[in-house]
Amino acid sequence: MSLDARGLAGALAALSDTELRAVLLERGASPTASWRDPFDAAEALLEPASVRAALTTLTAAEAADLSSAVRHGTPATDGTGRLEALALVAAGVPYPSVADVVRSLPDVPVPNPTSAIARDSPAAAEHAFTAAGQLADLLLASYVRPLTVIGTGSIAAGDRKRLVEDGLVRDPDDIDDLVWIAGAAGLLRLVEREWLVSRFAAEWLRASTAERWAHLARTFRDRLPAGLRRDSRWALPEDWEHAYPWNPDWDAKTWSYRAVLLGLIDSETLLPTPWAQSDDDASQELLAGHLPHEVDRVYLQNDLSVIAPGPLAPALDIRLRSAADRESHAQASTYRFTPDSLQRALAQGETEESLRDFLTGLSLTGIPQPLSYLITETARRHGTITVGADPVSGRTRVRVGSVALRDTLSIDQTLRPLGLLRDGDDLISRVGRDSVARALAEAHYPVAVVNSAGEPEPLQAGRLAPEDATDTLPPDLDPLVARLHSADAEDLEAAWMQRELEAAVHARALLHVTVSLPDGAERTFTLEASGIGGGRLRGLDRAADVERVLPISHITHLAVAS
Repeated sequence: MSLDARGLAGALAALSDTELRAVLLERGASPTASWRDPFDAAEALLEPASVRAALTTLTAAEAADLSSAVRHGTPATDGTGRLEALALVAAGVPYPSVADVVRSLPDVPVPNPTSAIARDSPAAAEHAFTAAGQLADLLLASYVRPLTVIGTGSIAAGDRKRLVEDGLVRDPDDIDDLVWIAGAAGLLRLVEREWLVSRFAAEWLRASTAERWAHLARTFRDRLPAGLRRDSRWALPEDWEHAYPWNPDWDAKTWSYRAVLLGLIDSETLLPTPWAQSDDDASQELLAGHLPHEVDRVYLQNDLSVIAPGPLAPALDIRLRSAADRESHAQASTYRFTPDSLQRALAQGETEESLRDFLTGLSLTGIPQPLSYLITETARRHGTITVGADPVSGRTRVRVGSVALRDTLSIDQTLRPLGLLRDGDDLISRVGRDSVARALAEAHYPVAVVNSAGEPEPLQAGRLAPEDATDTLPPDLDPLVARLHSADAEDLEAAWMQRELEAAVHARALLHVTVSLPDGAERTFTLEASGIGGGRLRGLDRAADVERVLPISHITHLAVAS
């Protein structure tokens, strides 16, 4: 074992459980590592492959600091503490194994970050407005039909095609970045292989555009890698390419593109915008001054269409879209009422009265007669089919207002997966209540959900992420930490001695071995190590031409002869 491994082993053994766990986490240690003691850990952490992996995480400033320490023999300043946290240096001095790897890499000069004054960018403001709108559309679509993830982590091709064809996302290449932004913002959660909408997303959807954007910008800044920061500010994007000089897989373009999507960087000048450099409240106010004015009133037309003369306030837009289909989305959007869209609203908890009250307050032109008639007629038909759980069998019971309609459901091929069976005047299914109700609603039937008392309940049109769904948890390193800390100081010395002797025997090395004699004196032998076992070292004493057997417990000093 090298002396640097022995030194690192001692340093690891001296750490608290919390400190040791942090080092192992930084170095990407596996919970299943078979390390028995700190010496195993030290040897593994100083392996060239492990050192190279750690060096890829260093920022330009950290890499320059370590590179200078290796090449000029001066201690690293380690201003961020990362070199020590990664177990690459001790008191600023790189471990020899680390220095060997650093010498094989390109030298990193001390970075000289550029600076420039941010300036207003109408184009960037438009990007921010568009991103907030597209993410809202993405969430609403994902609520009904969660986005599927393939093996590479990207969104499945079928979902991409659907989002683009429905006009929810302009560029299919933006989808993965938008989903990442939504995930970072806590709006989507990856559950198994599906992105599900979080419960927090409902609150975000009802916020103003500026408030929506401010949350996206804050969470994006929180995820920004350390190499892209300069104190509390950002490094300029032109410096991002070299942010991690020893990482061949570093992808600065992805981070730049996400920042452009959010309007944090001007796509032409690649300069941060004023609202990117400010704190949350100030940035929100700065951006709000560049956004289109939101409206809170619309025109209801006789042809059942709705015209918003500007971007409709998000809370109003969300509620209107629960009862009408959006046909176009721009700064002036259009919507259209249909029997299906109104039925959808009623199934989700609206009533004829609540719809009329909402539209009366929203419309600049009152409620046209054709729309009024359609609302009344749809409300009359609503609930012709009710879906609830049978209290006795636990199965889903479908009650239908007429024999003809019941027979229609029985033979509808789109409903075959539900396995509907006759049970007296009703139909029953083994499929859950909400799933049956959603299938009937998607097939354009006037369905209502009822509870065990037969009272109406809102139909949950989609699926939300479970409340206990969490982001990927860090590996559980507690058992490994406990194992590494299980040996006391004497055990560690004995383990080091055992390793050194085993290596010497394997190499038939010539050793200077100092042992303590029974009378308290010490004597040094020069032996060619030949074997070890039973707590004893065997070796040829060339000076006396005899084989000696020395108790390992009596060895006080060991060194390889030069």
